[in-house]
Amino acid sequence: MYCRKCGAQNENTQFCVNCGEPLKTVIPVYQDSSRPMMQSVPSHLVEAILSTLFCCMPLGIVAIVFAAQVNSKLQMGDYNGALSASKNAGLFSWLSIGLGAGVSILYILFYVIMGLAGAGNY
Repeated sequence: MYCRKCGAQNENTQFCVNCGEPLKTVIPVYQDSSRPMMQSVPSHLVEAILSTLFCCMPLGIVAIVFAAQVNSKLQMGDYNGALSASKNAGLFSWLSIGLGAGVSILYILFYVIMGLAGAGNY
């Protein structure tokens, strides 16, 4: 992670080793005064799993990988990375669903046309 203030590279630290600037980018949101809660970012894990099972497996697997990265990036304090992984998980989930639906429609149309063509031969 790079420091926003001085640009120095830092690894596994909460403060910049060069200038001491805090490196956490996640802003806590307080529901009540007793416990802080991190800003939530949707992981799209359910959509990713369903699209893998019922639509297009290769794109669904990519969506699952991105969905799995969301919570770990949030825990590391990488809010922008979590947002990016969330957007990619949603994108690949919807691409998988769209591709699966398109192939299913073409499959049905193919059999309807073949059925109509075969019905004329009798």
